[in-house]
Amino acid sequence: MHFDVVISFDIDYKEALDIMMKEVKEMYPDYSIRIVPDADIAD
Repeated sequence: MHFDVVISFDIDYKEALDIMMKEVKEMYPDYSIRIVPDADIAD
């Protein structure tokens, strides 16, 4: 499973990725997960 996510500057970048990876792996344990992060620079 591969998807892009937009991460806000309100949370630590690594912490956000760790949380998303953990939650997705819990829901889809048999899948290989790849998350491509991007920063939210919009005002």
